[in-house]
Amino acid sequence: MPLTVKTWTRLDAMERNPPRNEGPLRSNFGSRSFDELVKLGHFKQSGGRYERTLASVNAFKLFALLPPDGRALSNSAAEKASGLSPTGYSRAKALLLKSGEIVRAPGRGGSIKRAAAVDIGQRHGIVDKESDLYEPFRLLLEDNEQQPGEQFSYNRVVAHGKGQIRATGQWSKPDVASVVVTDLEFMPGVDITVRSYELKRFRDAQNLAGVYEASAHQRAAHYSFLVIEYPIDEDETPPKAVFGECQRLGVGLICMWAGEITEWLPPERNSPDPQALNHFVGELLEQSLVDEYRRAIGKAKSVLTVDDVLPEET
Repeated sequence: MPLTVKTWTRLDAMERNPPRNEGPLRSNFGSRSFDELVKLGHFKQSGGRYERTLASVNAFKLFALLPPDGRALSNSAAEKASGLSPTGYSRAKALLLKSGEIVRAPGRGGSIKRAAAVDIGQRHGIVDKESDLYEPFRLLLEDNEQQPGEQFSYNRVVAHGKGQIRATGQWSKPDVASVVVTDLEFMPGVDITVRSYELKRFRDAQNLAGVYEASAHQRAAHYSFLVIEYPIDEDETPPKAVFGECQRLGVGLICMWAGEITEWLPPERNSPDPQALNHFVGELLEQSLVDEYRRAIGKAKSVLTVDDVLPEET
């Protein structure tokens, strides 16, 4: 069975040396996954510790060069492209076959290809920069279905950067924010909901600082979320410490991976100061959207005509 996304990603990010103590490795991968990695040949004992094998490193190189669309590659072509020695190639291929990452293609000649069970989209590398998450996440928010009574909806990348809202201090602005105006038929007045989203890449996903950044935005948003780049499958859950601290502070927790988002913890509703909320919405809206927003909340500026100003003739 192919490795889980979480195991694959963490193994890919790990250097071969130096050897590591068993305890931290079990904590990082989980005991069951670690035992499987040892059994497959990704780790071996070295002086009472464990180190990643050369075959494991080479296996990742070999897998990366196989066509993502599942097309087969001959052994000779794969070995040449990998730059590995015949022995190195043979051991890397054997490891991938053993774990189910690749399979032998039909026909003669021993061609290999990525296994159909491997979700290729989830095996591409983790983003190097946190900012690389902002626009993809905003687009995922845009895909949400329009809710009943929704009169206005806007999502924006807020984080400091070219073309974005200027930062005014540490943790002063979320990375992405949204404002929604709802006017329900049988309810008095309109409802304005502002949500803030603090995003963290995979390598920072277990850092509690992200929770506190998201919590700091509660002063100007009705709902605040921490969004972590984190692989989720049926055997995995978000980092326990992060989940617990989000729960304690009323921060929502969303996991983002391979073009999908999963809400693991709903946020508590905040009661931000009206002045702070008003100021933030004013910064969030682009000038071209201000009039549309004001119409949605029933505060559209009246446009006077000449007839409105001049008295009628008698």
